[in-house]
Amino acid sequence: MKKRLFNTLISLVSVVAVSIGSGMAQEIPLCKTRALLGPEGPDICVSVVLGDVSGEDVLIPRTSFLLGEPIKVVISLENVGNKDIFTSQGFSDKDFRLLLHFTYTRPDGKKELITANLPTPTHEPPPPRVKLIKRKLAQVEGVEVLSGPPTRWVWTLDPFNAPDFYSLDRVGKYSVATFIAMRTYPASAVQTSSEAYARLNTSDWSGVLESNAVKFSIVGDVDGDGYCYPEFLETCQYSEVDCDDSNPNVHPNATEITGNGIDDDCDPTTLDGASPCEVIVKVDKHVVGGGSHPGSSKYPLDLVEVKAFDKLDPCVQSFGVSWHHYKDVYKNCAPLPVADVLVGSGVTGSAGTPGICNLSLPIGECLIIGEYDPDRYLDPPPEENTIGNEMYIGTSGGPFEPGETVHKYLQIIEKVDGKKVPGKYKK
Repeated sequence: MKKRLFNTLISLVSVVAVSIGSGMAQEIPLCKTRALLGPEGPDICVSVVLGDVSGEDVLIPRTSFLLGEPIKVVISLENVGNKDIFTSQGFSDKDFRLLLHFTYTRPDGKKELITANLPTPTHEPPPPRVKLIKRKLAQVEGVEVLSGPPTRWVWTLDPFNAPDFYSLDRVGKYSVATFIAMRTYPASAVQTSSEAYARLNTSDWSGVLESNAVKFSIVGDVDGDGYCYPEFLETCQYSEVDCDDSNPNVHPNATEITGNGIDDDCDPTTLDGASPCEVIVKVDKHVVGGGSHPGSSKYPLDLVEVKAFDKLDPCVQSFGVSWHHYKDVYKNCAPLPVADVLVGSGVTGSAGTPGICNLSLPIGECLIIGEYDPDRYLDPPPEENTIGNEMYIGTSGGPFEPGETVHKYLQIIEKVDGKKVPGKYKK
């Protein structure tokens, strides 16, 4: 019975693979992850494809679906090395629908994992299944290689509707990948009329295979303003793309309302119709004296590069806004502005006022970070800048009011022993 089921699956994938290569459909892409089985063993990889099924039961790959539309999924295993191999017995009985990882990207940029809607879902791959016989042999099943075209495809599930198992009920951008845990063996050791066994040895491979990641969109007009989100489809009333599908008053042809903190017309360059906030950043060095009653002296610091970052930027959110992550944010995230008319970065003293850097920022909350590099103050300057001795000082700002002027202060503390530390250490 099991062999008949496996042969049926082989026939199904043959039809799918041949059909996808003809007409308007395209061939299912090869996966990105491959596992080399032994020094000269074959490669195995796994792939996932989304689409819909035509009247001829042909799966047509797609990356855009309407809200509520079926999303068919096929998971395929390939023996791309074209050599006979074996895997743990029971491999073909596993339900790989439970091993899909759907990710939803929220409008604020944060990603959210969507788990299966089953009573006892398995979200992570189980370990490779091995049944030892007298501690020497494991029961196995073959991963066959087809003779004749197609030569690569060896296994697949019936195309199934993903929304039947996962809550894909929001418009927006998604991605999906599948993960398959397995153990493989280079060759069988014992073959009976109905069962095969293999020895466990150092040339065996076990692990988790990760498929290609498929990015796709679920498109809809939830707020009913005629503009679809997150992309345009022919069923949409207007060709422009909405930026907020929860508010019917927000769309590309709306009138920008001054100072309401909303991008009404889906155009960030209009700056919400409000005047930007002027932020005056002052950077000082505090030199602490010695003795039982130490005094301190304050000097403006020029040549400090200052940048402002949007706190809601997904990059900033991925690191966090505490002082521990100032360096990561400064080095990896894009600073403001969101429009060319704003100034989101600068260098203190460059405008003629010692220790001062003027920024022009949009309303909202931001993170202001300065990079203090001691090498800039050496005379003569070093031939090569020392990497790793920079210090990062910062502070939060906002929410700002339109046209507001705000003063922010950053500090470097120089102790009596000459050691310099960020201002957060000041007592």
